[in-house]
Amino acid sequence: FSTKNNSIGYFTQDGIIWTTTVFMILSGINFLVHLRAVHKDFSGYKTSEVRWYLMVGLVLSLLLTIIHVNIGGDNFYDAFKHSSFTIASVITTTGFATIDYGTWSHLAIAIIFIGMLIGGNAGSTAGGIKIIRYVIIFKTLFSEFNRILHPSAIISVYIDNKKQKEHIISSTFGF
Repeated sequence: FSTKNNSIGYFTQDGIIWTTTVFMILSGINFLVHLRAVHKDFSGYKTSEVRWYLMVGLVLSLLLTIIHVNIGGDNFYDAFKHSSFTIASVITTTGFATIDYGTWSHLAIAIIFIGMLIGGNAGSTAGGIKIIRYVIIFKTLFSEFNRILHPSAIISVYIDNKKQKEHIISSTFGF
C-alpha cells in the first residue's frame, strides 16, 4: 500500500507518521459526521459511537505502548508513535505499517487482533464489526442485568438519547 517496500515505515519523519495516523483515525469516523462538519455542524463528533471509537483506540494504543516499552525496549515516545499508528491502521483496516509488528510479543499481537475485530464507525470505509454494534451489545447486556435486579422495571436501551428498537438490537446480536 505504498510506493516503497517498507510501506510508510520508509518515511521515518515523525510528521509523516503522525499525519498519516490522524487521517487514518479520521477515516474510521462516519463520513456523514465529516459532511456535517463541512456545514459547521460538529454535533456528530459528540456521538457515543465516535467517543467510544476514540477511547478504544487510545486505550489499545496505550496498552500496546506499555507492552512495546517493556518488551521492545524503545522509549515511550517512539513506542507510542508506532503503537498509535499500528492501532489506527488495524482498526481502520488501512494496511499501513511503520515497523514489523509481527515480531512483537503474543500479547501485543492479541491486542492488534482485538483492534482488527473492533473496526471503525458505521458509515466509514473501515472494516471490522464496527464500534456501534459493540455499544449496542454492551448497553443491552447492562440493561438485561438491570432487569434481573429489578424484574418489574421497564428498561430500554438508549444510544445518544434515542431509544433503540428491538429489531435493531436483535439484528445486532444476530450479526
